[in-house]
Amino acid sequence: MGFFHDENPKYKCCCGLFDVVTGVKVFLSLYIIVSCMQIFQCGSYSSVSFAYVGVLIVVIACTISAIINEDHSLLWAFIISTIFEMAGLIGVMVSIGCIVRFDWKDGRHWMVKLMQHFLDGLKIDEDTFKVACFVVVIGCAILLAYHIWVLRVLIACKNYFEKKRRTTMESMSGALFFPIVTQSSLYDQEAPPPYSEKY
Repeated sequence: MGFFHDENPKYKCCCGLFDVVTGVKVFLSLYIIVSCMQIFQCGSYSSVSFAYVGVLIVVIACTISAIINEDHSLLWAFIISTIFEMAGLIGVMVSIGCIVRFDWKDGRHWMVKLMQHFLDGLKIDEDTFKVACFVVVIGCAILLAYHIWVLRVLIACKNYFEKKRRTTMESMSGALFFPIVTQSSLYDQEAPPPYSEKY
């Protein structure tokens, strides 16, 4: 049977300031805040928006339930969501790199339209386009590093719950098959009847 220690350094995050469960709570709170900001900013009632809200509800509900019940399997929803977000950030950086490097006309036109949308129709020249692409890539790189950090904390928390549950189950099974014998229980036992040679 393995041993479980709450104070194990591998179950700490933020340079050892918090345990991984607290870290997941903080990241989940930020996830909820950012998601709500995105929903209110878009304000669209398209099928994509409803699907996005549905995914958010599933991820948030599963993660809250995982924290309350200490169920490692429910953390997979947040883990998978984080992996998909990381893949999206990598895809954006690769796409921008291809547009700039290979002068992809269609992709460049789409990027200019998107930039003009966020810049209130400002005219985008060549220098502005390159600077904007550079800023977007740097922003995606920072977000990617953040998501890697979140993923590491989520996996550590999953291992924490899994190890804690396994150790508890092993302790319970050990107590069932090997009951603890105390000194008082030995004295409480009745003495065997005296040996008789009469037959």
